[in-house]
This record gives sequence, C-alpha cells and structure tokens, in this order.
Amino acid sequence: MPHDQTMRRDLTVSVMTLRAASINEADRSVETVMATENPVTVLDPKTWEVIDEVLRMDGTELPEEVRLLNDHRREGVESVFGSARAIRIEAGEVVGRLFFAADDPEVDRAWSKVRDRHIRDVSIGYQSLDYVDIPAGQTQEVAGRRYTAGNRTLRISTRWQLREVSLLAIGADPAAKIRRETGDPPTTPRETVLMNERLRKYLEAIGLRHEASEEEARQFLALLSGTRAQVAKVLESETDSETSRLMVRAGLEALGVDPEDPSKPAQRSAPPPADPPADPPNPAPPADEARIRAEAQAEERTRAARMRELGGDDVPAELITRAVDEGWDETRASREFLAGVRATRSGSAGRAPAQHSRSHDADVNARSLAAGMLAAYGQDPTKHRFCREYTGQRRGDMLTEQDADRGDRLRDLSAVDLCRECALIDTGRRYHSRGEAIRAAVSGGTLSHVFGTNVYARLVEGWETIGDTTIGWCDEEDVPNFLQQEDISIDESATLDRLPSGGTANHATVSDSHETYKIARYAKKFVMDEQDILNDRLGALLGMPVAMGKAARRLRPDLVYSIMLENPDLVADSGAVFNATAVTTAGGHANLGTGALASATLKAGISAMVKQRLGRTTTDPGEALNLRPKWLIVPAALDWTARELTAAGALAKLFADSSDPWYAQLNLLAQEGLRTVIDDRIGAIGVKDPRTKTVRTGLDTNWFLTAGGTKGLRVAYRMGTGRSPQMRSFILTQGQWGLGWDINHDIGAAFLDFRPWYKSTGAGQ
Repeated sequence: MPHDQTMRRDLTVSVMTLRAASINEADRSVETVMATENPVTVLDPKTWEVIDEVLRMDGTELPEEVRLLNDHRREGVESVFGSARAIRIEAGEVVGRLFFAADDPEVDRAWSKVRDRHIRDVSIGYQSLDYVDIPAGQTQEVAGRRYTAGNRTLRISTRWQLREVSLLAIGADPAAKIRRETGDPPTTPRETVLMNERLRKYLEAIGLRHEASEEEARQFLALLSGTRAQVAKVLESETDSETSRLMVRAGLEALGVDPEDPSKPAQRSAPPPADPPADPPNPAPPADEARIRAEAQAEERTRAARMRELGGDDVPAELITRAVDEGWDETRASREFLAGVRATRSGSAGRAPAQHSRSHDADVNARSLAAGMLAAYGQDPTKHRFCREYTGQRRGDMLTEQDADRGDRLRDLSAVDLCRECALIDTGRRYHSRGEAIRAAVSGGTLSHVFGTNVYARLVEGWETIGDTTIGWCDEEDVPNFLQQEDISIDESATLDRLPSGGTANHATVSDSHETYKIARYAKKFVMDEQDILNDRLGALLGMPVAMGKAARRLRPDLVYSIMLENPDLVADSGAVFNATAVTTAGGHANLGTGALASATLKAGISAMVKQRLGRTTTDPGEALNLRPKWLIVPAALDWTARELTAAGALAKLFADSSDPWYAQLNLLAQEGLRTVIDDRIGAIGVKDPRTKTVRTGLDTNWFLTAGGTKGLRVAYRMGTGRSPQMRSFILTQGQWGLGWDINHDIGAAFLDFRPWYKSTGAGQ
C-alpha cells in the first residue's frame, strides 16, 4: 500500500509493497501493487507545501512497460535494473510485474536480495497531469465523487501517468514490506486478519465462489459499490449498535438476502406489528430505515436496468442475469459482455444469419448514436470518449466495440432522424413533426451528449493537425487564475570574505527582482440552430471545430514569436530584452548584434551568450553563468544557411600532403549541437499578435539564439486545463431552437530573463 511520497524533479514517488509469493525464478520476476486510491502525503513542487493526494484509478494512463530503476536514479543506463510489465488495474489497484535484467552483477545482487526478502520495498514515480485541489476542511465533488479535505489541502488527481518503478532500500512505513511466501509465518498485522464469518457468508450470497481464497474474497469485497458496499462495511466492522443492525437488515432485505443468515435467501413474511416494543434500547428513527431501504432498492433497480441496456439483444440472457445477480459494475459488464458476444459469434460460424427484430432500448442509445455519427464522418468510434460533460479534459468512458457495432447501423441517419431518436430516448415519445422532434431533442440531454462527443472529436483532430515549432525551448508553467503572476529572481551576495583573527563574519544580503506576466482567454463560439438541422448541414458545421482546433494550436507560436519581435522592456531593469548596451550600464544586456548569419557571426553570438554574468557591475565581475545556446531560430529565408552552418563536415584531411578532392574541413559549430528551428513568423511577412490583432514584422535576415531552460521565455496555461483548449455547450434561447458550443484556450507568454537569449538583425551594419 502507498504511504509516503516525496517530490523528485517532475515526478512524485510512492512507497509500495512487493508480493514475494509471486516470485518466478525462471524469468526473474515478482508481482507488486503500484497504486491505490488511498490518500497519501506529497510535497507540492509549486508551493513547497505538504498536501494529501488521491490518485483516481479511472484517470490513470498506464503504459505497456516502464523502466525498473535503482532508487529513482535516471542519470545513466547503469541505473536501469529491468522493466515493469503487465501493468493493469486489478481490484481497484494498479498492479504489475517487475522483471530483472540478466548478466549484470549489480542487478544480480539486487535480485538475490529481493528473492531472499532482504529488499522488500519498491517505489513508483508518476506525474500528475490533471487535478483538483480541495482546501483544508472543505468538501467538494470531483468527477462524480465527494471528497473532504482534512487539516491540509487534498489534491484529487483525475489524470496521472505512471513513469517508472524503483527498488528502495528502506521505506518510511515499516508495514509496507514484501509478503512472505506461502507457508511462512505472517509478519504484519494485515496478514493475520481473517474475514469474519458473517461477512464471508454475505459475500458468497451475492456471488463470491465458496472455494475462493482469502485474497480473492478481499478483491471481491473491494469491487463492491452502492448498497452492497455499505452492508459489507458494517459487517466487516462487526458494529453491534441498533442503528447498524437496522441498516444491515434493510440493506440485506433490499438485496434479497436473509438478515439472520446471509448465506440464505430472504424469507418473506408478514410485516411486523405497527407498535414497536416498549422502551427499545437506542431506538433508530423509522424514517431512516425506510429511506435506506428505498435508496437501496432504487440504486439496485438503476444498476440492473443499466446491465440490461448494456447487454441488449446481442449478449446471452443468462450472462445478463448473472451480471444483475452478482452485482457487476459497468467496467466488468462491458468486458464480460464483449467476450460473450465474441464467443456466440465464433460458435455460430457457418449458420444462416439469425433474424432479429430491432429493440430500440438495446440498440439505440446516446453512446450508439454518438458512435454512428463519428463513423459517418470518417472517425473510428473506439478511439474517442463519450462526452458526458463539456468542461475540462474529457474523462468519460471510451466508446466500446459494442457501441461501434450498434452505431454502424445508425451512421446514415439524417439530422432530423437523429433528433427523433434522441427525443425518443429522452421522452419515450416518437415525434413525426420535424420541428417538434428538433425542439424536443434540443430540450433534452441526449442530443447534447451525441453532438458534444463529435464536436470534441473534431476539435482534437484540428488540434493535432498543426505543428508547433516552439516546443522544447520555451519554459512552461500552470497558473491558478488570470491575475498577474510574478517570477522572482534572487541575486545573493554570498561571496565568502576573508575573516581576520577574532573578526565577525559579514551578513549575506539578498536582493530580489521579478518579472510579471498573466494569461488571457482566447475563445470563439458557433451554433447549430433549427434551420441547420432541417437543412441537414451537420457535415459543414463539423468543419468549424476542426478550424477552431487548428486556431487554438497556433495560438502559442503566434504569441511567442510576436513577443520576440516586439522586444519588450523587462520590469527588473527597464531595458529592452535585446539591446547592445553594455551590461555595466543600467538596462544594458549586450545581446543584440547586426551581423548576417555566417560562421563568424554565429560564433560571436555564442561567445556573447557565454560571457553573460549574474550581478555584474562596474566594480563587481559578477557570477559567470557559462550559458551556451541549444537552439538557432531563423526565418524561412535563412533555412539552408542555418543548416549548412550547423552540419558536420563529411570528411577530414588525414595527411598534410594529401590532394584528396573530397577533403572537407571539420565544422566546429556542428560540435555545439545546435538545433535549427525554422519558422517564417519571424521573417519579413511577420505574424499577427493574438493580444492586439496587430501585425508584427521581422526581417528575412534576423536570427536568434537561445539556451532554453527554466528562464528566458515562459508560456503559461490555466491550471487544470491540460494545456489544451476547452469546450462548453449551451442551449439557444430567446425564440431560437438549437445548440451551441464555445471553444476557449487560456494561455499567456512573457520574457523572464535576457541572459539565455541573443539576437542579430542580420543587417550587417
């Protein structure tokens, strides 16, 4: 189980437990639990505050394989001890198998220690991509669940990515150790706790196999939800209060289980007398019992109806009955139903096709309609999520093969017919009038889900079509709001001074400077009204989110290159980012040249960047930074010149008296490893600044050098957006009938420091 976490660079790490009983000598592997939804303690790298964090299992992005490292070391291949594979979600936990490399003495020693149970801790490294922070003491609903923060901030990670697994010498939790192999005496309290008899009988009554092991019973228990989970929790705690007994009785009766013996079906009998016994101990309000029973029955009916809806006509009836009786959730039902359909189809090969009448409840629902619309416009439904909401990252269920199969039969529906089907789902009534069908569909929720799924799919399509030449050399940050942000640079006067005998050391002084920046919202909206639906213009309308996705993708490079051409003043010293004034003068940056792009001028630009110092004055040489550029940024007119300057020589002369015609000088610039970025936004034609809608022009001769890194030019996004555009839907009102969507992207950019940059106008003056 995870218990202790600390921040390592861009990763969070969490101590876990190896399952020694699963050791396989043949392939040098062992099983481990990697993550659960239990809250754990982490260090927030943005605020350096200790917070609690919950990793949502429905938000994990599991790779097929990650590296097995030695104590989270990532500096060399010698730290790689093997890999983690077969990574999956099992019983509400992320589980995987660690494979140790062979023919490596250091790995062999580690494997021997794991096999002999001397090393019993492992740790995962993961990155939280999307999350919601709940302030201390507050309660908030996140992705359909309610969470309450304790005495510190509670972070709910709704999207996170497993990056690596590491062996750990000592874990902070003494109970988080490798479990002993079968037959060895138990070593932790958790291993000695056996499930009580009443709870075991109850689990068997609702589907657990009688011969199931203790571990299998625990896994079955972890998968329960709703009323089943509430009853199991009370039975497991063995609480003996009157209220708890009434809750258990009500829940068991609602599930058809005998309250006196959970292993038997409930015995239906006459209702109890109206008057309760006199002076019962700790009486519970009768309304509570009735409410619990009603809620349990309603929840069970809803789940059973969902199972029948998922199964439809394609899934064998006995499999649907089993799903209802055993309390399956949607994830397990979808998996089992798909396997059942495939088995039925493979067993019926060679037979005449069966004749089925169409069942609307089974075949036509919001998911199949969304899948059919995706297929109609050239999309693979199984690669998209069914959108239940319209803000933030889409975390709904992925459309399944079953949804795609059903949707394939609905792909030719006209826009009006699509509205009729959605209205029928929402109201249970089929509208023959086209206008009434459209208005009923717009007023319901199904049409919004169907269109929203398709609109977002096209938005993503446009977003992924456009490239971004600013990736890699811009600093990136997520900020909580649209207010002005500050980036503080601290210049420390910490040079050690000579201390004479009996003297007192001088105090180190700290003076800080800062740059400010803030993000802005860029947005557009489009609508689909009654006339568009009547004219069946869905294909033309769905081209709009594609264009919006492309425009959103272009926002970042347009902002970055506009700021580079603007050459703004820095707040810290009031000097323009690029100027030729000496750094010993106020606002001087000494990072602007005029030489055309050539070998000599490129070397001069590199040298100018290397000379940059921190805190240099007329009396103090300052701190040497030894910055070297990593990127050369040029317009299209200098494309080939830049490539020729940074390309390595093909051959080198070996002997002084050689007359080899293929002789080529070695290119020292190539040894710099400069990466060339070509983007004509900095050329003479220029780029339109998204902030002001004005055109900023550069020169076909200007060029830039940058070292990138955490300072220089920063791009900021609003926290929680996943650094991508967001979509929201709305219903037209004021006499209009239809739906609309707005697409927004929250982003900003600003220079933070001049030292990692150099510019030349290339004018040669």
